[in-house]
Amino acid sequence: MKVYIAGRMKGLEDYNRKNFIQAEKYLKRIGFKEVINPYKLSLKLKEKLNLKEFTDIKRSRYLKNDIKELIECDVIALLPSYVNSKGAKMELHIARELRMGIFYINEEDLK
Repeated sequence: MKVYIAGRMKGLEDYNRKNFIQAEKYLKRIGFKEVINPYKLSLKLKEKLNLKEFTDIKRSRYLKNDIKELIECDVIALLPSYVNSKGAKMELHIARELRMGIFYINEEDLK
């Protein structure tokens, strides 16, 4: 099964890198073979566009890039921070419309 991590990035230290990385490790540990990490997608996009900062890319570009990956997944895994993220809530809406599985990650899972 292929899983997509959704959570808040904007406004958090290092774009919530630590929690996205910990979530990826956790999901692999519990048996997900393929984990799509939007933090890593953002790094690749930034490199592809040869930019120095995440803020140099429009939010809509990130969303389009991420949604392409999301729709190919079977499950969406929600970080606790998703409740404070417009983008993650939109991703959850898409996942529900596509009848994807929904998996909630707890703070304890990120340790």
